[in-house]
Amino acid sequence: MIGVESSRIERSFRRDYRGEIDGVLQELRSLAQEMAAMFDKPAAPEPKPQHKLSLGPSPQGAEVWLNNR
Repeated sequence: MIGVESSRIERSFRRDYRGEIDGVLQELRSLAQEMAAMFDKPAAPEPKPQHKLSLGPSPQGAEVWLNNR
């Protein structure tokens, strides 16, 4: 599976099969179900970025505004 945005391989699957050609279809179905199951689980939310702001007493009389406040 290749990430559309990153163009990187996100996950790979491998199946070794020996047998009659008719059994290949069942292997493909099994692989497709495994791949689809990945999307049934909700993705973990990305952590929100945290920022720290420290203010000191200088320069004296300075004002700090954030979002017009």
